[in-house]
Amino acid sequence: MQVLTPEEYLPRIAAHEARAEKWAGPRVARRARGEYHPVWDFLFDYYPQRPSHLKRWHPGAGVCLTDAESLPHTRWRDYVTDGDGTVRLDVQRFLDHRRGDVEEAAAILRSVDKREAHFDCFGMHEWAMVYRTDSPRHSLPLRLGAEGTNAVVETHTVKCSHFDAFRFLRPLPVR
Repeated sequence: MQVLTPEEYLPRIAAHEARAEKWAGPRVARRARGEYHPVWDFLFDYYPQRPSHLKRWHPGAGVCLTDAESLPHTRWRDYVTDGDGTVRLDVQRFLDHRRGDVEEAAAILRSVDKREAHFDCFGMHEWAMVYRTDSPRHSLPLRLGAEGTNAVVETHTVKCSHFDAFRFLRPLPVR
């Protein structure tokens, strides 16, 4: 078990919050004004991530935080506070309610590890998501227009390694 003192973890918390604020702060401000940016807000829509959760720093499994009674971690699910004020993630408690997610992620990683790598996706799943549709999920115009975009999809192979993209793919024509 790695033990971090306040002198070690407080700067880490501050650095993480500053990095996250760069993305989360503008998102919160846009929402307050009723605005939406189809590129910058994509992270928060595609992966339903709350800005407040993005800003939370977690020390990780196997790390104890000493003198941490005042940290919000003491109120977070799966964290425990020992009698001496040490806060840590209770890995068993975490696995009790997230085991399925962890096992699914491990299965995906094992599967990917056995396949030959390819790096020529070029974001084709993004093209396929707007294939033969007059109403993309965003307000930005297609650079090539609908016909040009359809032609790109029809003349290339969609072989994306971006697993999450498969939930959005439209049926493609059989060649």
